[in-house]
Amino acid sequence: MKFTAIIRNISLAAIMATALTACDDFKAEPPIILPEGGAVGSGLWNDPLTAYQVQIGSVNEEMEEIWATGYIVGVVNTEIGNTLNQRCAQFEPAFNEDKNMLISIYTPTELKEKFMVTEIDEESGEEVVVSDTRWEHVATVQLPSGNCRNDLNLASNPGNLGRQVTIHGTVGVKYCGCYGVKGVNDYEWGAVGKEPVVLPAITGPFFVDWDQAATIEPWLNQGWKKVAVKGGLSGWYIKTFSGNNYVTTSAYLGSATGGPYENWLITPAIDLDALTDKTLSFITQAAYSCPDPSYLEVYVMSTDNPTKAELNKLEATIATPPEGSAYSQWINSGTLDLSGFSGTIYIGWKYYSAHGGSGFSTTFCIDDINVGNAQP
Repeated sequence: MKFTAIIRNISLAAIMATALTACDDFKAEPPIILPEGGAVGSGLWNDPLTAYQVQIGSVNEEMEEIWATGYIVGVVNTEIGNTLNQRCAQFEPAFNEDKNMLISIYTPTELKEKFMVTEIDEESGEEVVVSDTRWEHVATVQLPSGNCRNDLNLASNPGNLGRQVTIHGTVGVKYCGCYGVKGVNDYEWGAVGKEPVVLPAITGPFFVDWDQAATIEPWLNQGWKKVAVKGGLSGWYIKTFSGNNYVTTSAYLGSATGGPYENWLITPAIDLDALTDKTLSFITQAAYSCPDPSYLEVYVMSTDNPTKAELNKLEATIATPPEGSAYSQWINSGTLDLSGFSGTIYIGWKYYSAHGGSGFSTTFCIDDINVGNAQP
């Protein structure tokens, strides 16, 4: 497995620089100091990247999402600012921030002993901080809404301070001005992540409710594909809400001036000859109505390449987003007839949005995909 460490904007000048004081500065990368022992990981569940590797922007080019491990040591206090620096890094309770956290190769106690200098004030007799560079030895972590935020954030779980956790998400990207882990979608307490789920091959009728795996990778290994045709967004991912997994996508991470965005979710090959009941059904949910076209369609495909396949649109009932930011109810597609097709086919869900960003794209969710009446 090829491993690549990407280190951007690190120079002798940066290493010698002092901490920036404005919390809203676009970037406040701390000096980088090599960890003791020089431990490194590949990003696999049983060989996760270290918090130090995350901090310097390391990636594994063969993995879209990785596992990374570290001790939970604090938060970026967004009441002060959104950029990690000395003023915005908070290491002591009480914590009010629940949307992010900081991890380190050091425990909170080790951070204090190594990177915080205090002395006794002669006049008051009180201990005062002379130097505090703990913020230079942490990586930022984004906690999207859902189970990971609920379980990991320090505002609701102050006892998590100092615990080692291994998290699953995207690295090599900036969060709060520094390299960190974005889009955390799974975690495991301790020094390793969760062993990958191996899903059985699809050979006949199948029903998918996404509950067997909380990340997209096992499904991709089973033969599902997500294809970004336009716009460059990574597309579909698994989300958990109230104990239910489903697959979802949007162009929220795009821009209002960008686009169009087009992403496909495609099933493994389906042998229609192996189906007695040649039907398809699924349910959808939608949120965030927008003024420009942003929609979901479903097709029968002759291949799993949407740019080259023969496409036949199916007239499915798709959820419509309500006004505002609320999610719709789950809507049944109806029973879709596949008897007019033969041989090997693929089913593809096409997401399209003319523009991206907040207010300019709709979110769609898909669940309970039933091919061949596998679950009556």
